[in-house]
Amino acid sequence: LSEMEIANNSILLLAGGGRSRLWAQIRADSAGIPAQLPERVDTSPIGAAMIAAVSAGAFNDLKSCAPLVDSITATIYPLKQNIEPYAEARARYRLLFDSLRPMF
Repeated sequence: LSEMEIANNSILLLAGGGRSRLWAQIRADSAGIPAQLPERVDTSPIGAAMIAAVSAGAFNDLKSCAPLVDSITATIYPLKQNIEPYAEARARYRLLFDSLRPMF
């Protein structure tokens, strides 16, 4: 995220990724920031309802709908001993990817 110059202090896992604590731990460790799990992970219908509510004039904007969405049920923090191995693996992947790019 920092490479894309996006400020972020946590990851919100939705859909299938939000159902697995193991996946949440892997994401937290590899990103080096906490991963959050919401109560409801099937967010497409919720997002559609929020857009409909704004379109119907029930809310001024999506930001004003956000407090109605369920809160975070768990926060998975990165394990310090896992951060460096993931960073090293990511660096090796980038090197390999960049080396193979001319072949694409």
